[in-house]
Amino acid sequence: MKIETEVIAKLIEGLNVEKESLPLRVWYAQRGLPIEMKTENYITHQITHGKKVCIRRVAIWGKMETFDEFQKRKRHKKSKAWCKGSKSSNRRTFEWKEENGYVWIKLVPKWNCGDVSGRKMIFDGKYLRLTLFSDEIGIWYISREGQIRFWILPKEIKINDKLLEIIGILDGEMQKKIEGGGISVKVTNSEPTIIRRVIDIFEKYFRISKEMWRASLTINAKNLEKEYSEKDNKKLKIFWSQSIEIPFENFGKTTLLFQYESKHSPYGILQIRVSSFLLWKFLMRFLEYLRGFIKSEKFIVPYLRGLVAAEGGVGLRKDDKLSHLLIGTTKDSDKKFYRECLEVLGIKSKEYEQRIEICGGKNFKAYARNPWSLDRG
Repeated sequence: MKIETEVIAKLIEGLNVEKESLPLRVWYAQRGLPIEMKTENYITHQITHGKKVCIRRVAIWGKMETFDEFQKRKRHKKSKAWCKGSKSSNRRTFEWKEENGYVWIKLVPKWNCGDVSGRKMIFDGKYLRLTLFSDEIGIWYISREGQIRFWILPKEIKINDKLLEIIGILDGEMQKKIEGGGISVKVTNSEPTIIRRVIDIFEKYFRISKEMWRASLTINAKNLEKEYSEKDNKKLKIFWSQSIEIPFENFGKTTLLFQYESKHSPYGILQIRVSSFLLWKFLMRFLEYLRGFIKSEKFIVPYLRGLVAAEGGVGLRKDDKLSHLLIGTTKDSDKKFYRECLEVLGIKSKEYEQRIEICGGKNFKAYARNPWSLDRG
């Protein structure tokens, strides 16, 4: 089964959907169009929790004119900015550099949608636009600051078991409400296999490369055998970086929680995130839309497999025998949906304030008939 992403995007209020080209920024005819364009990685910095953090970004650069032409036009010999046009409203300046006798300007400082090879720049009288491929759509809106926020998505998303597992994981782990400090797509888990799987799916469907993710560790430090040192911290970050292939430089400050102990997460708890309100809005609609399809056993089993991997747990009796299985959630709508899915599989559950529980021999047997472990391959 395939889902058209345009259908989901049009459910989001205030969002524009494009099929041919995507607007990047306001433009003026006097500037002309880039002769050529390319993407380049660069590193910028910001202060987070009092610590300087490296952020990897990608920019689109455009070749605009020869260096000699630029030298003749510019008023100051040591000009640090590029501009072209006579009107005052047209005097927006751009960072520039000289390469092989040509001037390149930074057209888009934050580009998140992969290589630009094979695409073209066009001007529609107001916006500088980038052409889309036939299997893509573009989504965009104008922010309060007047900037264009955009993303490129595949025209269709194929629904298969692996994607449904990730949908289950996202339903359990992803931030679902707006909080202070901006909106990011955030996923938290203690299993490297699960985190890696999420990253791979996001790269395949949503054009998010591994370099775009930022990561931070949380360590439950109660009853640690020895003091958690900077050496331990570096060793753990290296382990996670190698396991999920996020650059070491993208790891931020580690948080120690001394009120909790960690029996089942020897590698700590990792949160990965990509800052994009637009992508977060799309994913929330995507999750909501898919719930309308996850009504048959064929779709429910892989979906619950991901959900259990993210939010599942067990309760034991005093003799260490199984007391109950649980899926953690505080949202009433989530509890209702999870219970409906379980009922399709013949599994009864009970609802509590922060979870739903499965108990009783008959329910355990029904639960055991389904494969709940994620494929580790």
